[in-house]
Amino acid sequence: MRASAGNVWIVTLENAGSVDVPTASPSGVVASDGSWACQAEAQGETVFRLYDSSRKRLT
Repeated sequence: MRASAGNVWIVTLENAGSVDVPTASPSGVVASDGSWACQAEAQGETVFRLYDSSRKRLT
């Protein structure tokens, strides 16, 4: 609710000891409306970039 009120996005991640072991919780970026902007796979290594439409560039 605070993210929505402040119009901020949340980055959440789980650091596993090995890329061969699935994580216990989801990782990714949650938009201020509560939807996933992008979500990492449960196992392995994921790299993602977000596009800032207000600045018209990758962040």
